[in-house]
Amino acid sequence: MKKLLQNKKKRVWLIIEGLYTNYGDIAPLKEIMTLKEEFPFRIMIDDSLGIGVLGNSGLGVIDHFGIDHKEIEIIVGSLGTSFGGVGGFACGEHNIVDHMRLNCTGYVFSASLPPYISAACIKSIDLIRTENQRELLRRNCEYFHETVAMKNWPMVNRSDPLSPVVHLEFINQTSPKHDQRIISQLVDKLFDEFNLVLSHSGYLTLEKHSPSPSIRILLNALHTQDDLDTLISSLDTVFSSL
Repeated sequence: MKKLLQNKKKRVWLIIEGLYTNYGDIAPLKEIMTLKEEFPFRIMIDDSLGIGVLGNSGLGVIDHFGIDHKEIEIIVGSLGTSFGGVGGFACGEHNIVDHMRLNCTGYVFSASLPPYISAACIKSIDLIRTENQRELLRRNCEYFHETVAMKNWPMVNRSDPLSPVVHLEFINQTSPKHDQRIISQLVDKLFDEFNLVLSHSGYLTLEKHSPSPSIRILLNALHTQDDLDTLISSLDTVFSSL
């Protein structure tokens, strides 16, 4: 492995997520940067869910761990998550950005954002920069994770305490197909009886390392404590029927 990475003819990239969609955990970026000092690889971070959530300034996983952004070659993300828009962004070193500008012009000019979407994303950046919004989200995450941790449910929260993306998976798992069917029934019941719209994970059969089936819950800054209490109480009810 070391010989491969040190071969100058090889261009090795490590592609990670800042905050993982399918797990709700945070990439161990400090440990990854330590490895980078030993092996000459480059890093691309998809921080679609981390930006606006992690870090003292809401700048994502690099802000969360206090990493200099100049040490990361490329940062990409979706504008459809924290920014509430469409499309995406990519930023990085000058030479990499220049390369993208030269080679992506056909795509950029044929699929560029409408002005009103760009204006909405700029406004979202202004809101992210305000401490109030991020503090509300942090409080909601803290309250939900701590409350769920005290529950004696047949499902357990496997996500990071800072993550607004919460995955509940069965403690005693059987087969993915069976667990997925039960989870689908639970999600339907939450909608039919409590008017709560939750999603559940779904993965292609071709995926080699699929996560366990789970109920996926997305928290945001606009949720009130009453909203979270209603969700938790509803989960209490549906789990009691298992």
